Amino acid sequence: AKVGLNGACSYSWMILRLFKCLFDKDNIMSNITHLEEDEKTAECLDGDSESLQRKRDREGVLALLEEGIYHPMKLQDELPIGAFLPIFEAVCRCRQDPPQIVSSINSWSPAAYDLIGRNDLAELLSLRLSPMEQRPNPTSSGSDYSKID
Repeated sequence: AKVGLNGACSYSWMILRLFKCLFDKDNIMSNITHLEEDEKTAECLDGDSESLQRKRDREGVLALLEEGIYHPMKLQDELPIGAFLPIFEAVCRCRQDPPQIVSSINSWSPAAYDLIGRNDLAELLSLRLSPMEQRPNPTSSGSDYSKID
């Protein structure tokens, strides 16, 4: 656990970054260039607040992974409820409506599916990826998944 002033500053920066992903519409629209089918995505997000919220939530989940958070409940003990709750709600929305598993560079890693509690999709993606393509998944261990016969 991070302790002292440096720990408090790093948590503050992490919260600011996550909230920017979750609540800043301009941030999402500027990141459209990194997505597949940019024009179709831009058209979809222009008038559809549900699609925009879904995109924000997914960006927030990826930001959690970049911050080294692999389980959202870790934040519950370390953050005030007012900061934790919006982050946890975004994770829950992604659990209910996860991105499709696609074999492209913009697809989620197994760690992202584990983070939102969709271990079934993480396992499916791991099985689809060849050993050479498989991305590191720090939360996966042999005991997390049932054995496949």
